[in-house]
Amino acid sequence: MQSKLPSMLVVICVLLCLCCAACNGDAIEFPERTVKLPDLSAPASIQGEVHFDGVPPRRVRLELDSDAWCRGPASEVRLSESVIVTDGRLADTLVWVEKGLEAYVWPLVKEPAVLSNKNCMYVPHVLAVQAYQPVRFVSEDGTAHNINTSGSAQGSNRSLSARGEEFTIQFRQPEMSIPARCNIHPWMEGFIHVLPHPNFAVTGPDGRYRLPPLPPGTYTITAVHPKLGTKSASVTVAASGQATQDFHFTKR
Repeated sequence: MQSKLPSMLVVICVLLCLCCAACNGDAIEFPERTVKLPDLSAPASIQGEVHFDGVPPRRVRLELDSDAWCRGPASEVRLSESVIVTDGRLADTLVWVEKGLEAYVWPLVKEPAVLSNKNCMYVPHVLAVQAYQPVRFVSEDGTAHNINTSGSAQGSNRSLSARGEEFTIQFRQPEMSIPARCNIHPWMEGFIHVLPHPNFAVTGPDGRYRLPPLPPGTYTITAVHPKLGTKSASVTVAASGQATQDFHFTKR
């Protein structure tokens, strides 16, 4: 019978390489590109509000008993962030120009965006970045986390074992609603949108958005909520003009 030792050694080496890759993080790189920016000598603007029609889902109290550090003071109540509606307006909605800017190429963003593990929640709950923009995952907590974005082919599953630890990765292809989860704390959930250009915004608690300046033209404007789906509209805006486009979501 042949010894199985060589095969076992190969398996161990492969596993060690995978572990090292996970620990060290992906290489951050910025490919060369020829920039072609739009003419914004007579900039147009698009703004609006994102509404939730009907009775919004109830935000449930999170049960944090599995981790004493996360639980914190007994009086501290934390609520689910899946759908946040204030006075009929919807937070955490990405609004972006889906069509109409294909002729242009923007510089890559080298300044990292940050997604924090803070008080055993992801902050912000929804993060939007450009393709190739570095994303720093940081722990501000006195307990261990793992950040699992493996729901995307671009994602990973890595640990932050102590306060102050961090790692940085890149998402290099546009993709909507990449989930970020913590397998240690199942209530933790956030989302990452990766965009091909900088013309986007994410609504705050007031549900309002304003897109960066645009050249005059007709655009497909799309609103994306990770739990409620997608809405799109065609918007035409004149030179130095301003257009308003609201979006309305309902319970799925």
